[in-house]
Amino acid sequence: MNNIFQLTKYSLVSIMSAISDWIFFTIVVYLGIHVISAQAGARIFGGMTSFFLSRHWTFSKTKKKIFIQTRRFIFLYVLSYVLSLTSIYFFIEKIGISIFLSKAISDVICFLFNFLIMKVYVFSNSKGILFFIKKLIS
Repeated sequence: MNNIFQLTKYSLVSIMSAISDWIFFTIVVYLGIHVISAQAGARIFGGMTSFFLSRHWTFSKTKKKIFIQTRRFIFLYVLSYVLSLTSIYFFIEKIGISIFLSKAISDVICFLFNFLIMKVYVFSNSKGILFFIKKLIS
């Protein structure tokens, strides 16, 4: 039941993060900035929102370890960032899906990926990346 409750809280955080991301993205696209640059900026803005809300509310990991959590979040963020930019490019340029639908699909993929990694790595008590990889494999 705890996993369902955490997923629900993470979903609400993601909605708030997504709203900030989409507002940033939409404004920047309509200002004439290239879609990949807009997505890059929107991901940074949404990522900061996600980290603080996830840390304080979803996973309630506010005691100590902020340096470790921040480092792990940045690692996740880089992976998610690349996944986001690659997927939106793929959906727009290779498949021909519209910009906003491509962004929505990219966001869903990243949502699922990010929740899994935040739960088992960023805000967990795991011992590091090798422990995390072993946990994923087993």
